[in-house]
Amino acid sequence: MVPTTDLLVLGGSGRTGTHVRKHGGRPPVITDDMLHTVLRRRANGESVEQIQPDLIIPSGKRKGQATSVASIYRALAAHEKQEAYPEAIAQAHADFADLQDVDDIPRPRRDRIRRPDDPLTPEEADLRQRLHDQTQQPTEAE
Repeated sequence: MVPTTDLLVLGGSGRTGTHVRKHGGRPPVITDDMLHTVLRRRANGESVEQIQPDLIIPSGKRKGQATSVASIYRALAAHEKQEAYPEAIAQAHADFADLQDVDDIPRPRRDRIRRPDDPLTPEEADLRQRLHDQTQQPTEAE
């Protein structure tokens, strides 16, 4: 589990504390279930080198092969970082969610395509009249 590819769902959906994967990017080699297995076996005194052959990649190009020791250590480091600073991670997730909910971002405005047989709006009629009046006024040179 890598914190940069997870979002912690806090309330709202009734599933507090669950992780939701963002779409896109490379999927993690160490799944949450595999990390749980590593943590349990490490608590029983096994080394990462002893655990590594039993962890099989469930999907992707290397499906069916054992994970690397480096991948296990990276997942453990990410987990320890998340456990050490839970309030910082929660704040980062909240900040990210706030950025996603901002609705004052300027968005492109749909423009109405006017067909020749469409009636003029009052604004368009006023503009047409003002432009017509400007072309009909005599200039000072005349």
